[in-house]
Amino acid sequence: MNKSVKPSLASKRMYDSRNQKDYEKDIFMDFAIRIGIENFKIFQQNPPKPDIIIHIQMQNHVNEIQIGCEIKDLYWDKTKKGSIEKKRFENWKSFARIIRAELDNLNNGFEYLYGVVSLIDFDILNSKEDQKRLAKEFIEFLKDERLPLNKKYTEFVDQKVLSENVSDLRIETYAERGILWWETSLLTGMKNYNLDIFQNEIEQKNSKKYDFTNCDEKWLLFFAESNNLGNAISFPFEVIDKPSIKSAHMFDRVFYFDYFSQSIYQLWPDFKKMFGIEQGKNIRYIYSSSLPNWLNNQSNSS
Repeated sequence: MNKSVKPSLASKRMYDSRNQKDYEKDIFMDFAIRIGIENFKIFQQNPPKPDIIIHIQMQNHVNEIQIGCEIKDLYWDKTKKGSIEKKRFENWKSFARIIRAELDNLNNGFEYLYGVVSLIDFDILNSKEDQKRLAKEFIEFLKDERLPLNKKYTEFVDQKVLSENVSDLRIETYAERGILWWETSLLTGMKNYNLDIFQNEIEQKNSKKYDFTNCDEKWLLFFAESNNLGNAISFPFEVIDKPSIKSAHMFDRVFYFDYFSQSIYQLWPDFKKMFGIEQGKNIRYIYSSSLPNWLNNQSNSS
């Protein structure tokens, strides 16, 4: 069976149908495997418990360590109304599913069409009604074309909504159904990061009344999956501007997981790199000063 082209044409989160608990569990599993936690069970309870509680079986098979971990998707462009880039991504995801359904309804090969759109005015996607209007005009514009297609369009004659909101459209035909379209600006542009984002998010999480009863340690895990520009955070950690957590908070350890580069850092109580990929190999960095005692005996690499 041929490998799907979907992950290479759009963010895999476009196809994600997991609920929030499954999403958080998968993040923690990826994190735990990479830093070397073994012999643990995951428990997920309703708030105000933290997102993840794990019980770790110690080598003597008698004692257990219990850790509570709160997980936070990290967006660098967060405002009082949330992340602008996250909203853009979710609006596009909604529209991409509408246009996909409309094309599939045409049949006759249109279910194999994939498009990359450059929007002039992204705000047209702010409402479902406008999303439907835009999708309808795409269908009207494409339905009389002869397939297969590998073509770029820059003019949309007699299509008012397209002319006002789309600068160009690239269409390709793949031997796979159900591919969701992509918009060019979602992973392009200027990245003006503010290192205070960690500080602000920690303070916000610290204000919540989580129940860490019976937990030996309280963890906070920031996660950047790079599903859009606002979720792609690549600070020059090991060169300059190492995050320095200044305010008091409840957490024993704060971690940052950059999924795109597959790098994991401990930000608190001290800054250390814990996992990364060098020359194609997974490297686990173990420092006695930065890890709980029960992890100090783990191997240095995998």
